[in-house]
Amino acid sequence: MFRYDVLCIGSATVDHFLTIEQPFSSVRPGDKILVKESTVFTGGGANNAACALAKLGLKAKVLTKLGSDHNADFITKDLKKFGVKNIARHPSRKATDFATIISSTKEKDRIIYVHKGASEDLHECDYAQHQLWADWLYLASVTGEAFKTGKAIVAYAHAKGKRILFNPSLYFAKKGAHYVGSILRATNILVLNKEEAQALLHDARSNTEHLLLKLWKLGPETVVITDGSKPLHAY
Repeated sequence: MFRYDVLCIGSATVDHFLTIEQPFSSVRPGDKILVKESTVFTGGGANNAACALAKLGLKAKVLTKLGSDHNADFITKDLKKFGVKNIARHPSRKATDFATIISSTKEKDRIIYVHKGASEDLHECDYAQHQLWADWLYLASVTGEAFKTGKAIVAYAHAKGKRILFNPSLYFAKKGAHYVGSILRATNILVLNKEEAQALLHDARSNTEHLLLKLWKLGPETVVITDGSKPLHAY
């Protein structure tokens, strides 16, 4: 049986980056805005992690649902460049996930519009258990039906002694620790930024050591909190 280092579960998206030269505060409904620059890349929690790990020399695969559309072809072609395979057995009838990220040269900020489609459609019939035989499981944010599937995969992997890294996004963290309690208890490494840590705990305190310890008590062996350009903290 072919084994690999990491299986990354989450979304794969096509990200459209637009740069405008005016502040967001000046934009009004109905305005026609000139775009200074436009670029397109693949993104998403599973896609980004797998490609980054492959660049570091690890054998990585993804488990993510794609649609039957041009965006799916674009993602599959990009994954192939990194030697990463998507093990999902079936396409979704929903559109492949995509996002539009608008940045302003006048402000150090951005607006992100995200469409969740195919990635939410991941079911247990979309993979075989022998395909989960990786040393590590990397779980990014999963929503919809994919959340139930992700929980089932984590439970199976944990029972088989596989190691789990959990990296929730902000909108996922906002659901609270109770929502992902079983995942946290099975997690070996929890990685999130400070805002996500506060959201997951429903705790607005800014003391990083307090947040680390509180998260660690929920079950993860190791907790890592990043804070932008500031040093990261781990417990």
